[in-house]
Amino acid sequence: MITVSLSAKGKKVGKLPASLSSYKGVPASELVQIIAKKTGLNPNRLRLKQDDKTLDNKQIISDDVHLVVKDLGPQISWRTVFVCEYAGPLLIHPLIFFGLYDKHSSAQYITLAMVMLHFLKREYETMFVHRFSAETMPFFNLFKNCAHYWIIGGALLAWFTYGPAYAVETWQFPKIAVFTFVMGEMCNLKTHKILRDLRRPGSTERRIPYGLGFDWVSCPNYFFEILCWVGISATTGSHAAWAFTIVSAAQMWQWSLKKHQRYLKEFPKDYPKDRKILIPFVL
Repeated sequence: MITVSLSAKGKKVGKLPASLSSYKGVPASELVQIIAKKTGLNPNRLRLKQDDKTLDNKQIISDDVHLVVKDLGPQISWRTVFVCEYAGPLLIHPLIFFGLYDKHSSAQYITLAMVMLHFLKREYETMFVHRFSAETMPFFNLFKNCAHYWIIGGALLAWFTYGPAYAVETWQFPKIAVFTFVMGEMCNLKTHKILRDLRRPGSTERRIPYGLGFDWVSCPNYFFEILCWVGISATTGSHAAWAFTIVSAAQMWQWSLKKHQRYLKEFPKDYPKDRKILIPFVL
């Protein structure tokens, strides 16, 4: 048997025992479940730290040790967050399109259809495709995450894109823009299915992805996402659409860089050295 002494950091953890006795070789995830049962807290809001380092749930505790318990506060599932994020544009775009403006150009009608299809696909993927490595996130992050889609990708994008400035038929959008959008959406969905199939249901394991786009870059799903928005922006010609595309691309670059670095760290020998980060053959 081993003894695990416990203390709280930051927010007080009510009913936290001073120590636990357990058998050798207990995984950290099991200790979290025991602490959650004794404190009455959801295990998703508890983190264990040793020497200021967060313990992985699979880490084995085999000796007497002192652990710090941190309460992360109220949590919300990632799936729920995604559903809420994408619901914003699905509600806001048609409200502004039909509620505020009477006259629309062909490009505006097509843009609305593209935006609605994009976010409907996002909702479909959230419900039926994605498998999340983490179950929850802090509840109050919901508002920060939704702001990008509800305010920038929702209200601001719709307000300027569907306004009178783009309601005249003088703007002849390039037909290839619609093709770019369709191909981007189809390829993006395929890459998401590849990522989904890497992980068994209920598992958090990570493996090296291969297939469409992954032979070129670490994050082809983000690359194809950017192509979708380039197609939308080229269709409408709206400065607001291009601004949203640039802001989104900058954010996806940050995510891609972190994921690329994580792949290199987790698979130092096996990860393909010639893969770029986000843009095939370039970056």
